[in-house]
Amino acid sequence: MFDKIYKTIFFLLYTAIVSLSTIIVLVLVEKNNRQKQIATQYHSRQMDDIKDLSRVFRFIDDNFQADTADVALIEYAYEVMEKIEECAKFSPYHDVREEAAKLQAKFLEHFPMLATRKEKIDIREGDLIVRHNNNLHSDLFRKMNKKEQRFSHLGVVHYITPDSAILLHSVANDLTGIGGIESSTLGSFMPKGNYDIAIYRMKEPHSQLATKYVEEILRLQQKGVPFDTFFNSSDTTALYCAELVAYSLNQASGKKMITPSGTFLGKPIYTIDDCYLIDEMECVYNKEKQPY
Repeated sequence: MFDKIYKTIFFLLYTAIVSLSTIIVLVLVEKNNRQKQIATQYHSRQMDDIKDLSRVFRFIDDNFQADTADVALIEYAYEVMEKIEECAKFSPYHDVREEAAKLQAKFLEHFPMLATRKEKIDIREGDLIVRHNNNLHSDLFRKMNKKEQRFSHLGVVHYITPDSAILLHSVANDLTGIGGIESSTLGSFMPKGNYDIAIYRMKEPHSQLATKYVEEILRLQQKGVPFDTFFNSSDTTALYCAELVAYSLNQASGKKMITPSGTFLGKPIYTIDDCYLIDEMECVYNKEKQPY
């Protein structure tokens, strides 16, 4: 009799254990499925975020005009880039990080001023910013350089604003050749694309020349000196970009600090590298074109 009772109890316990185990397994499976579902949804949401950020990038890119750089738009672009960077660094999904990194590279390619802001580059009055671009004559001017064929244009920092910097440079219309000394924001001066950029600064004890040659450029701007379409370095009634910097720095220093090394139609001209590859200047920022 007791055997039957023991067997019954054992059977009931066994059945209970099996049932409990089954329930536990089912709960764990359900929990695992739920976690997978949540993970899938989270992954899908992050990929959707990247797609949304890509659309925002295209919007910013389509609406950004280099000649009238919108500070608010650049600020918005910077905020968007920070979100992309967050995805690129902290997403638990490799493919999301990969897509975010690609989009981040595009942002920095099209808006290099975001890189200088993020890195908190110490830009000062009198700094010489040199860059390459995709304008009609950019490669022609770049190849005129004798020592370093990286840059096609340059500008001098006039003053710093809370959101940007104002540069002075001599520039002309690609088609008409008409132009003169203009004041431009850093955002509009920087090339829109993947190009070389560098910043050069007067070394000590020559740093006091920075203010002096900026004042000289301002004097020439107020005088209305036009762009020199003939690239005649012996005539200072009109000045092209490198000639403006060379003439102003030579006037401010009282000596021939910069001399022309290039030639154009048999006459000497100041090249871009003549202006920054001098003993009195040093490079404080350098961004090379990336091999995407």
